[in-house]
Amino acid sequence: MKVILLNDVPKVGRRNEVRDVSSGYALNFLIPRGMAKQADAGSVKKLEHDKATRDEKKKKEDEILARGLDSIKGMTLEMTKKANDKGHLFASVHVDEIVALIKERTGLDLDPSHIDYDKPIKELGEHELGIKASDKQVNVKILLK
Repeated sequence: MKVILLNDVPKVGRRNEVRDVSSGYALNFLIPRGMAKQADAGSVKKLEHDKATRDEKKKKEDEILARGLDSIKGMTLEMTKKANDKGHLFASVHVDEIVALIKERTGLDLDPSHIDYDKPIKELGEHELGIKASDKQVNVKILLK
């Protein structure tokens, strides 16, 4: 029986995928629990249309983001944080603060997953971060004072 998955189902598939499962599994487990619905021609066509719309929207957003990344390439952003005499910060700088700083200074709305960020910054000075979106990678410097 063909079903459209409404949620991620382990060992079956991910959300919005069309899968062929045994009718007993579909009728007794997946459908009653709201994890899937029976696939018919209309629902499969709607699912494909929705996916195409999402892909097109994501492509447009990536193009806008790529243009925005060109504008911040090589930029140095300054941030003031409290630190001790040795230059160690009292509170480390996290990715959310960096995203907010970039948005405040450039107006570019980034997702935290776009920032190549291994660990929180804990010292004053200049730190280089990579920002990657779609196929474009740029480096930005964060200067902590």
